[in-house]
Amino acid sequence: MNMLSHYYAGQREGHPYYNFGLVFPDLLGSINRTWKPLHFADYSDPDYNDLVQGCQKHLQVDGIFHHLSSFHDNVVFIRKKFEENELIYPGIRLFFVAHILYELMLDRLILINEPDCAESFYKDLEKASTADIELFFRLNNISNAEQFLGFFDRFMEHRYIYHYIDDERMFFALNRILMRAKLGNYPEKDLDTFKKISFEVQMHLSTQFLPIFEAVK
Repeated sequence: MNMLSHYYAGQREGHPYYNFGLVFPDLLGSINRTWKPLHFADYSDPDYNDLVQGCQKHLQVDGIFHHLSSFHDNVVFIRKKFEENELIYPGIRLFFVAHILYELMLDRLILINEPDCAESFYKDLEKASTADIELFFRLNNISNAEQFLGFFDRFMEHRYIYHYIDDERMFFALNRILMRAKLGNYPEKDLDTFKKISFEVQMHLSTQFLPIFEAVK
């Protein structure tokens, strides 16, 4: 699942650090794929422990989500759309593309159907202090907290998740993820074809996305 989906599926009102933890592993992974701790240091602080519990919930939900039959079926559906429209390039793994687009599209459907969710998402993330983030890095022996904080500032400033409502922005986001994974990217000439696929995928998922979130709670 992508970040807004994790938040939507597991948020706890009045627990901003837990809600921050729900998306923290993906934020870490956005700049360094090795920054995804599976075990967490003990520390007697309510905010820290809320953050850790949110991270643990994130990992649990990802494990459930990726084993759902709906995950397999929808990734296959999206992959076939790319094949039918001949968006096939050497080095670009269609399973990976379909997986990422599926998760981005779930975030889009939340934006469409629950527009206040993204505002709550960013408000909760704003409550995570620099000192608490640095403490998490120190306790869990993760280096380069400054690099993460710079990325996090940009993430909060630009509100990227709101961009998923727009096909051109989603096309750019997908390409950015592909390049980060060193898999190449789709040329701009494929944008119109991507828009067609995006519409078909959105229509396909629009009637089934809520049960997906119920299944991971």
